[in-house]
Amino acid sequence: MGSVGGYDRLKLNHNLLLDLRMREGQGTFTHDWADNHYEMNWQLVPTWTNEVGGASSLTFGAALNYLWMAAGASAAFDFTSEDFSMCAWAYPTSGAASCAIFGRGLLDTGGWEWYQWSTNLAFRSNQAGSRCGATAVGVVVLNQWSFFAFVRQGLWGQAYVNGLPVPMVQSVGGLLDPVTINETFYLANNSHDNNFIGKLWHPRIWNRQLSDREVASIWEAERGLWGI
Repeated sequence: MGSVGGYDRLKLNHNLLLDLRMREGQGTFTHDWADNHYEMNWQLVPTWTNEVGGASSLTFGAALNYLWMAAGASAAFDFTSEDFSMCAWAYPTSGAASCAIFGRGLLDTGGWEWYQWSTNLAFRSNQAGSRCGATAVGVVVLNQWSFFAFVRQGLWGQAYVNGLPVPMVQSVGGLLDPVTINETFYLANNSHDNNFIGKLWHPRIWNRQLSDREVASIWEAERGLWGI
């Protein structure tokens, strides 16, 4: 969106790559508010739900439904050198292994994914066939709305739940830059069909590090939608 409307003037929106606000509430399209206006393709149509607080969420997983972006169009999400941040409101309904929120690439050869498995929240990247990751253990509660965020700064990955940083288990050697060349980008899935099961609202990605204060400010501004 243009700076005339104030969108680009908000510090929180600086370096925002993807901003899916899901305001449509119906149909097979959701607008990307970030400046590049990326268009996501739909693999089977997720179910729209108009939530009590006024937001419209999407339910994934029942029939392997997800959103994706072709490899050539998604190069900005390769993260081969820069810091980055991502967040989403999530209502997970399954504790299955590797329920991917975002993913890009093939984890056997290169790429990255941010995912929930059981009650854990993790980020994993692959540097030329060698995997590394950062995991927050026991922080996910099923069948309720929570605000998840992940920030990578240098070799360190930090997860947040409901605006607060949580303890991390970090790979030896740190979180290396992923190799992701000419790979597909996914929302609610990855290249191995480890799909997210539950509802998602307002997923976002930045190619910069968010501060603790910025993560907390998103949580405080949006928690009222979910009666939290």
